[in-house]
Amino acid sequence: MKKPSLLVLAAAAGSLVAFALTPGLAAESPKPAAAASCDGAKVSEVTATGAFLCAHCNLHVAEKCAPMFQAEGKKDVVKICPASKDAARLTTVGKFGKERVEVKGVLRKSAAGEEQLEVTSYRVLPKA
Repeated sequence: MKKPSLLVLAAAAGSLVAFALTPGLAAESPKPAAAASCDGAKVSEVTATGAFLCAHCNLHVAEKCAPMFQAEGKKDVVKICPASKDAARLTTVGKFGKERVEVKGVLRKSAAGEEQLEVTSYRVLPKA
């Protein structure tokens, strides 16, 4: 029986060291992120028609994308609560303000006076 060469032993040792130092292989799997919640006390339940907009792309008031809702005939926009149904997709569902949507949800007001809309359901309205 041949003795293993020094090169083979070095490669095997290097593999073991690399495996031991590889992050994530020996560690526990990551824990799921906690569910987002809406801050503030419930003000009222609402049903409104309007458009989903992006705070960054449409309104240029934020550093990152964030969904907003603007009711028809209103100048003000309301921030969408992160715990809303499909919150991350709402601006693309409404094609960044190009689609009319009907929204049902809960309007909430934080202690600081900021309003948020927790969307419970929505539907894209057909074009007139």
